[in-house]
Amino acid sequence: MISCHVVSGSHDYLLEVVVGALGEYEQIVRRLQALPVVQDINSSFAIRCVKSGAPLPLRAHGA
Repeated sequence: MISCHVVSGSHDYLLEVVVGALGEYEQIVRRLQALPVVQDINSSFAIRCVKSGAPLPLRAHGA
């Protein structure tokens, strides 16, 4: 697992997971489904990276 975020909206958490194969992903999902507090899992898969690693703005321009 790369990261875990508490999010607003219709979902509670966002997990960022990187696996080498779909079988590994399936193992992770099965472990999550076995937890009594997990009611539902929604998944999305990145097709390709368009941009990453940009620095966050630390202050407004002109400040």
